[in-house]
Amino acid sequence: MGINELPVNNLNKIMEFCHQKSQERSFWDKEKEIDILLMSIVSELSGALGAYKNEKRSNWALPEKALYSDSFFYSKGCMEAYEEQIKDTFEDKIANVFIQLFDLCGELNINEKYHFFPFLNFKWLKY
Repeated sequence: MGINELPVNNLNKIMEFCHQKSQERSFWDKEKEIDILLMSIVSELSGALGAYKNEKRSNWALPEKALYSDSFFYSKGCMEAYEEQIKDTFEDKIANVFIQLFDLCGELNINEKYHFFPFLNFKWLKY
């Protein structure tokens, strides 16, 4: 599955994609401690706060067609643009938080139908 095939309204597919990419890179070959995984996410949030306070925001104005093109994403130009205009920005750090959370949810079999949406409904009913 490529980036342009991800359904943006289906969290399970996005979680599966993030988890599959981590598995392909051997991230899950050894058992991981949950406290280290969660603190890694906290670290990314801390980086996001620092980037926000330092007004380090992304400056990537690409046509939407290019954003969802696998051929562009795997090109040298994309990596150069990322390094110059996105890496370590507030948006980059927030994206890393989502990627790590989705990957962790994939590993722990947390899905939207049974874990996310019911709890979301309970939270809204509570207030």
